[in-house]
Amino acid sequence: MLILALSATAVLRINGQQVKALTSLQQKQSGAWLADSKLNEIMLHPASTSELWQHGSQMMGGATWHLRWRRVPTTDPGIVAVEVEVRQNKKQQPVASLRTWMSIKK
Repeated sequence: MLILALSATAVLRINGQQVKALTSLQQKQSGAWLADSKLNEIMLHPASTSELWQHGSQMMGGATWHLRWRRVPTTDPGIVAVEVEVRQNKKQQPVASLRTWMSIKK
């Protein structure tokens, strides 16, 4: 009987860990989709970004996601980097962050 009780406890512990891992993966994937979507939006309208962090929020999967993005100058005056960060809570670390480079017309 003791062996069965220990086995059941181990199975429950493993299931709990799997649920936590799955939730984390879902958050990271949703964050990556939102960051990618924002980068595409910026590439369509590059004049809408600045070197200061800009903020926005978006609903996805029944949750509110907080995004921030900015343009970062590079050593080449014709190219800028664009960074996007996505958080579920404004005070948490980003669940996803992306950076890309794009050319700008002077």
